[in-house]
This record gives sequence, C-alpha cells and structure tokens, in this order.
Amino acid sequence: MKKDCEMKKKKLAIGKKIKKNNKKRKRKKKREKKENGKNREK
Repeated sequence: MKKDCEMKKKKLAIGKKIKKNNKKRKRKKKREKKENGKNREK
C-alpha cells in the first residue's frame, strides 16, 4: 500500500510539471503570434 501511494504522488508531481510546461508553451505561442502580427503591420 505504501509503495502504491508513493507511486501515485510521483505520478501527480510529474503530471503537474507537464501541465506547467504546457502552459508556458501556450504562452510562448501566443507571444510569437503577436510578434508576427506586428511584423505584418510594418
């Protein structure tokens, strides 16, 4: 039981890390789109 609990905690931690990275990646894409729009205006 104890080992199973530890495994779940590790999986949760990894899942949270992945979610955080996905958020950062999405923000980067948005920023790139904004910059591309500015370049088009020039």
